[in-house]
Amino acid sequence: KCRLARMYAAFAILRKRVFVNKRMRLKVKIRIFDTVVIANGLYGCAIWNINKEQMDKLDSWKFRHLKTIMGIKWQDYCSYAILINKIRNYNIDIDTMEATIRRRRCSYLGHVCRMPNTRYPKIMLHAEVNLGKRSVGGPEVSYRSCIKNDLESFSINVGGNFKALESMAKNRGMWQKLVRDGSEAFMDSWLQKELKASFERFLPEFLATYDYSLLGKPTEDFVEDTY
Repeated sequence: KCRLARMYAAFAILRKRVFVNKRMRLKVKIRIFDTVVIANGLYGCAIWNINKEQMDKLDSWKFRHLKTIMGIKWQDYCSYAILINKIRNYNIDIDTMEATIRRRRCSYLGHVCRMPNTRYPKIMLHAEVNLGKRSVGGPEVSYRSCIKNDLESFSINVGGNFKALESMAKNRGMWQKLVRDGSEAFMDSWLQKELKASFERFLPEFLATYDYSLLGKPTEDFVEDTY
């Protein structure tokens, strides 16, 4: 809630002067949105251990405010994937909150793996707690489980052990390339899946309201091109 409030405040300050200003280019708006607003909310996200519900809230916030920047009204049908794809068609590099957080966590993980064994971040990465008693309920999401999930999502195969991970992360340039390629593949896969789901939701509504007397019965190719 605190991070969402900070992003709300940053967006509100620049709303009239930047984000709804019709004389400003879209590329400049998105760049300011990323470097000022999103940076306010995701500061330190490389060490977050958040669950899917919290991730969805962040993406939902970004979706609503990107619609404001693009001038899309609430009653206009536009899914998150369609919006991201539309912005990317302007040659603007933009990702979901999930992809951004996963990429930053993986980059920081490589940085920690390159540290000497005496540094506290590396000690904490491999540490285990053997005292105390856990409260009743399901286990909370741990940072280590988040890292494993990130590596699987980015198709970075470390063989299930940290020694292989450390050997891969020693080469800083190679590790950054692995993370960057994994992030791009993750976004491409997400866009393909979500665009297909959006099209399947949109198609029945389109066919129900289509006037067949004007242009004849539409084919799937026609509907896809129109969409």
